[in-house]
Amino acid sequence: TMLGIEVEPIEEPWQPASDRMTGAVYLAGSWRGAVLLECGTRQACDFAGRLMPIPTPQQVNDDVRDTLGELANMVGGNLK
Repeated sequence: TMLGIEVEPIEEPWQPASDRMTGAVYLAGSWRGAVLLECGTRQACDFAGRLMPIPTPQQVNDDVRDTLGELANMVGGNLK
């Protein structure tokens, strides 16, 4: 909702790629694990431009990394 995009499942199997980024938040307590949010670098830049009041970055920078971490944290918080 915060990014103004629709989310939908895909049937394609996951394939590793060199242009992907992963945001992670680790959970500890009675349930231990991690929430991983993975996307392509262009998608991560687009997320940063949507989440922050900045022009969409054209390459990965600290704002893009922070955005991916924050999105993983939001997803983890909702699952918790």
